[in-house]
Amino acid sequence: MDFLGELNAVNLAFESLVYTTMADENGADAITIKVNDTGQTGAYGYAQVVTNTIDVWIQERNDAPVITALATALATRNLQNTLPALVVTDIDVGEAPLEITLRARYGRITLNSLRGISFGGRRGAGTGVLDRMMVFYGDLRAVNDALRGMQYECRSAADGCVSKTDKVTLQVRDLDSGGDNDLTSKHTLVINIREPTVDEIQGYGGGSSGPAL
Repeated sequence: MDFLGELNAVNLAFESLVYTTMADENGADAITIKVNDTGQTGAYGYAQVVTNTIDVWIQERNDAPVITALATALATRNLQNTLPALVVTDIDVGEAPLEITLRARYGRITLNSLRGISFGGRRGAGTGVLDRMMVFYGDLRAVNDALRGMQYECRSAADGCVSKTDKVTLQVRDLDSGGDNDLTSKHTLVINIREPTVDEIQGYGGGSSGPAL
């Protein structure tokens, strides 16, 4: 900014100077203040200009993961269903792992891919195939590969799937330990369940496909 004012007015403006960082910015910055007295009189007969700099250090802050997904999906009871994609982003996670917790109230979930993910952690649970609940770890790319086009099945006999709705909850915890403590984001996908038609039942072979390895 560039402005003019009398000495008292200028000092009053600087009394409550506010510095606001850009989104997701961190590291070194500087505020440069240049003052020109605009005077054409005095000892030298021309304007005097001085410059000063305020060094600023922006502390790193951990950003929470962001989950982009639909709020609802449609599934058919007793058949395999492909869920809409759930996409995870995290601007500062880098190559650090994410912890993913998936839960279904009634149905069972099969991941799209098992590449680059692990179920062996302290809180590890599930296998990624026909799980009602699973906890796995992987970097951002592996996680999104796993969550893209997951299979969902809800069988009346095996799963007690008698309700017209189910809920799949996705919880994402970053483990980058940068700035603040690990942060967690959650999303709930409501699944509306319909009954299969006669043609769907007759055309369903009953096989169960697993994820890409």
